[in-house]
Amino acid sequence: MPVLPNKTHPFKDLKTLHCFLSEFQQSRFSTDTPAITTVVFDIDPVDPLAVIQTAIQNGTAHFYLEKPSTHEAIASFGVAHRITADGPQRFRTIQRQLTAWNAAVRSPEALKHQYFLGSFTFFDQNDAPEYGFLPGELVLPQWQVIRRQNQYQAIAHLPQPAYGNLEPLTETLWHQFQTIIQAELRPSLTPGIAPLSQFWQTDELQSFPSAVVSALQAIQQNQVHKLVLAHALDVFSPIPFDAVQSLQNLRQLHPDCRVFSVNHGGSTTFLGASPETLVRIREGRLMTDALAGSAARGRTLIEDAALGQQLLHSPKERHEHQIVVDFLSDRLTQLTITPQGRPTPELLKLSNIQHLHTPLYGSMPADLHAMDILATLHPTPAVAGIPPQTAMELIQKHESFGRSLYAAPIGWVDAAGNAEFIVGIRSALLTGHHARLFAGAGIVSGSDPQREQAEVNLKLQALLRALA
Repeated sequence: MPVLPNKTHPFKDLKTLHCFLSEFQQSRFSTDTPAITTVVFDIDPVDPLAVIQTAIQNGTAHFYLEKPSTHEAIASFGVAHRITADGPQRFRTIQRQLTAWNAAVRSPEALKHQYFLGSFTFFDQNDAPEYGFLPGELVLPQWQVIRRQNQYQAIAHLPQPAYGNLEPLTETLWHQFQTIIQAELRPSLTPGIAPLSQFWQTDELQSFPSAVVSALQAIQQNQVHKLVLAHALDVFSPIPFDAVQSLQNLRQLHPDCRVFSVNHGGSTTFLGASPETLVRIREGRLMTDALAGSAARGRTLIEDAALGQQLLHSPKERHEHQIVVDFLSDRLTQLTITPQGRPTPELLKLSNIQHLHTPLYGSMPADLHAMDILATLHPTPAVAGIPPQTAMELIQKHESFGRSLYAAPIGWVDAAGNAEFIVGIRSALLTGHHARLFAGAGIVSGSDPQREQAEVNLKLQALLRALA
């Protein structure tokens, strides 16, 4: 791969930007050398979702990940460079491409600001190609906006082919920058969508209780110890669904979840609010969530506390949860990571549901990459089952639809080894007038089909509220 003469530089006006780009153009190694230059702006506070709204209106690929309660967000649009992979070795292939890219970039300062963001499908070969998502796809965006508490940055990544004529480039870049810093979240262009929700048509793609009965038979036959089945609901609206309004609703309804949206340039957007972190790496410290076992929230404080205690002391729910804890601990140990966590689960209380939750922590060995962790952990028993391979075969047998990005890794990685990938649950695929909503439940010995139906209905209702 050719050397990439990257640079990073903050500036405040059009003249400074023009001088910087002119300097870069004169200093590059040759006219036919592919290059990316990284330009960093410190900016005043801006709503990352407003930036995404602009991208969606322009039909541009975008990525959005925000946890409202911690004031952390990343929003991006456009494509400066894209890496893709499929098949059983897709995580390793992506890792090799990232490593080659980082080795070719000469500027450590530029690397510090280059985030690759994107998604992986649940299966290593896409089972729902109609939605346009590849089995593995990470993008270095043209623009990204990052919020960390009260600090905001806008970062541009400019590919070499844009440098044929400096004047138009400077004006285009400055116009895009102004669009970002002036972005304001505008109300839905389709007022009255909530009343229109009564005219939605819905279609359940399968009988979920029947699928649970089949899963229980597989468990009784010792094919699997646990199987996680997804339920899908198709919703058809007389007017197109508004992805930005749905995201706004999600971050208001679920401030403690990670609200996300992914679009790689096609007609379909995948969005949701996930409570589950698959991999979070900061300065060599790793965290992953064991999240399994669920109960509803109570209508009063007393009822809520009682439901939480029932969940904590339910043998069935504790067994389901321990399967996930043991799997994550074993897999991390295989990677020479010593997992640390609480001996008993705690309650994670969300707006409409509560879960058994055990975060696991560990120190990352220097020779491990975030993709190594993803390849080893995905899919966990929280979204597939145990043993994983048999569970995935049974999922394809008993689910009448493709999962696409549902329950799969969504996130970002940087050159310093930092990364964050959530699990794409509590999610939906939006394509014009059509939305496909996903929710799942873990089936173990002792599961009741009607109770599992009630659990997925509870999760689906939260998504329906967001869409409306």
